[in-house]
Amino acid sequence: MELLDITLSLRLRLRVFRLAEGRQVFHHQAKPTREEDFK
Repeated sequence: MELLDITLSLRLRLRVFRLAEGRQVFHHQAKPTREEDFK
């Protein structure tokens, strides 16, 4: 049971980390386009 809890917690951490990475990549990609639009 403890092993299952550890694997579940690791999976949740990976999901959160991937979501954070995805948001950062999207943010970096969206910034230059917005700056160009403002120009």
